[in-house]
Amino acid sequence: MTATDATFTKLPFWRTVGHSYALWLRNFPELIRFAWLWLAVMVPVFAVLMWWQAPLFAELIQAAGTNRQVSNPGFLLLIQVISTVAMLPILSSLAVAWHRLLLRDERVASSIYLRLDRVVIGYAGLLFITGVMASAPQYASQLYDAIFLEADVTESTVISILGFIGSIIGLFIAGRLFMVLPARALDRTEITFADAWSATRRNGWRLFFGYFLCILPIGVFAGLVSLKLVTLNASQLVVVALWVAVSVAEILGGLIAVGFLSLAYRYFFEAGRNPR
Repeated sequence: MTATDATFTKLPFWRTVGHSYALWLRNFPELIRFAWLWLAVMVPVFAVLMWWQAPLFAELIQAAGTNRQVSNPGFLLLIQVISTVAMLPILSSLAVAWHRLLLRDERVASSIYLRLDRVVIGYAGLLFITGVMASAPQYASQLYDAIFLEADVTESTVISILGFIGSIIGLFIAGRLFMVLPARALDRTEITFADAWSATRRNGWRLFFGYFLCILPIGVFAGLVSLKLVTLNASQLVVVALWVAVSVAEILGGLIAVGFLSLAYRYFFEAGRNPR
């Protein structure tokens, strides 16, 4: 089935979501085998970034409790952007391996896996572009606070709500364009954003909620950790350790959503291939 044929079909939603979780559980030992070295390399990086952010995070919690702004929201935004960019190499490299495992049954030959070649860099570039679509409105609302520090609480709340709505719209659009990512992982550079948009017609909300359900466990875990930190007067070291654990969980658990993307890509562009 071609992308044109798939335009008028609906992605089997629950089956695809369920299969994404099943594949993650079934292949989890393989995931750990090729992810451990990347994690060993990046955990110290995450720890440094989290140590840098911890005082600002504590101030953010206090500000939320007293309905006031943080002293330097622009700097907080900058650190968030830097942290996101720092995640790109490991996310892209592991995602490429995961896509190729699920779509081509291609297993990493060695447990020494630090792939960062043309394919991974191209994947990271596309991931950054599509990710910006979803995150830009929220970042823009934070930037507003950074510029207009004297804005009142009501105005800041309205801007934050608009940023959230904008992010939902951005994620809805990006969810359809994400189809270029597994194509890039397979080195199929002929599949463009236009092809992805055309192939996923009438499937925007299915893709949106599919991604949501696949990242839900990570979101709940991160939310519980955040709630605990709000109520716990923890030391900076404890805060860093907990957030490094959250980062590792986000990386490993995020591959559930990558699996969903792989299955959706197969449905729209490679119908007839069975997931392993």
